[in-house]
Amino acid sequence: MTKAKALNGISSINTVLLGLILVLLAYYVVVANSIASGNYEVMKLNDQLFSLSQAGSSLSARMSSLEDIGFLANFAKNNNMIETKNAIYLFENKNVAFQKERLN
Repeated sequence: MTKAKALNGISSINTVLLGLILVLLAYYVVVANSIASGNYEVMKLNDQLFSLSQAGSSLSARMSSLEDIGFLANFAKNNNMIETKNAIYLFENKNVAFQKERLN
């Protein structure tokens, strides 16, 4: 009878230990998955940051070329643009003007 009680006690201790191991294993899997997911998100955001920084530097280079006076003068010449002088504006903000009729 004492052997049966001892085996029963050992069996219940083994069951508790097995349950504890399974709980710890499940916890490990959840934490490892969370860490891997976080690392993936960080990697994805770093890739996005790199892509956006490249786009920003490209836009900065384009903006500096558009602000170049030589480029603007060449653009105006190629598109037959002329300088306006003595324009009469329709509105106060000077965004709209009308052309004076030329007298021949």
